[in-house]
Amino acid sequence: IFEWVSPEPVAVASLASVHQAKLKPSFSGSAQDGLVVALKVQHKDLAYHSNFDIKLTKGLLWIGGSLFPFVKKLEWLGAELETSLPRELDFEQEALNMAKCAENITKSTNSNVRNFCTTPKACTNLSTGRLLVMTWEPGVSIGDVHGIQNQGLSTKQVSTILNEFFADQIFMQKFVHCDPHLSNVLVRANESSDSAKGKGLWNVLRSWISPKRVEPILVILDHGLYRALTEDFIISFARFWNGIIYGDVKLIHTSAAELGISDQSSVETLTAMLTLKSWDLVSGKQRPTRDKTRKDEDDKEEDRLSHLHTPGDSEQDRQRMTDYASKYADEISDILGRIPRQLLLLFKTYDCLRSIDRVLNHPASFIHATARASQVVIDRVDAQAAISKHQGYSSMNWVLEVGFWVWRDV
Repeated sequence: IFEWVSPEPVAVASLASVHQAKLKPSFSGSAQDGLVVALKVQHKDLAYHSNFDIKLTKGLLWIGGSLFPFVKKLEWLGAELETSLPRELDFEQEALNMAKCAENITKSTNSNVRNFCTTPKACTNLSTGRLLVMTWEPGVSIGDVHGIQNQGLSTKQVSTILNEFFADQIFMQKFVHCDPHLSNVLVRANESSDSAKGKGLWNVLRSWISPKRVEPILVILDHGLYRALTEDFIISFARFWNGIIYGDVKLIHTSAAELGISDQSSVETLTAMLTLKSWDLVSGKQRPTRDKTRKDEDDKEEDRLSHLHTPGDSEQDRQRMTDYASKYADEISDILGRIPRQLLLLFKTYDCLRSIDRVLNHPASFIHATARASQVVIDRVDAQAAISKHQGYSSMNWVLEVGFWVWRDV
């Protein structure tokens, strides 16, 4: 099957290692002939030991929960592990997730997602539950700032595309990759852009006369951990974000109640968990003064959302978040056990995206993409409600008119 396989892995993680390989030219007489591929090989006996690990974790949580109330609040962790880990270990399921992600990219209404995002393509005829064969995708890690810049790419554009991709997955596609850490996103220059073209005299002259912007391609890797989201959840979640963005305390409370959180203290903590900001800042008590001289729409949005930008990576920022997590650890554990399971992995997704934004030094990208996507959901729901209301009135008018004619004839 393979002409060669690299003996040393190009990447190693907790579940598998990845090797580069090349298919034999005579393998199938298809487009796969001679194709350079990536082999994701699951570690030996991992599936067997994982079953024991799940049972052990659930057992320890049950024992600890019967002795300590704090541990009992963590029982959701065992249930989540029992659901997620077997899916991550099924590479045939990962191939399906990857194909669905690729399909969602092509049908996205966001041009940045359609034009600048891609995934590897699985060779399903060669893959099994423990071996995933897929196309080899070149690129540098999204955390390699110098590698991105050396290709003539903008880190700001890369950050914007990444956050719009995940906002699209969450709010539009409702099928989201929940592990977008630095090693799971590659960046390369688009092959059709100037950076990938020849360096001959004509190309140099053409780029000098009519310079074009070098565009990136983001390759999304590792599709084992996904979460499907329901329409009802997305509507409530979009409303919650909408309340946060506009400082609408009433909307924050009503949408949080739809997510299973209703008391004031827990609402404040949930808001802080999602935004990494204090309640006073989100609710408007400590918001910075807006610059009313800014007239450009992008500038207005920047000014309106500046207080929600991703926190920095300074020692002071890290210490502040650590202190908050320690102070409210008990309440955070309680909330994680009460919120919809759909929201649990979104916290992980958001943490990964903010981490990338800090590395790329573009803290505004996350909240801007979230604000726009959640607003699209709100506008769609409001439009549907208006249409239904109009149709209801039309139906009622028809009933009244028929009733009038019946009454007149009587």
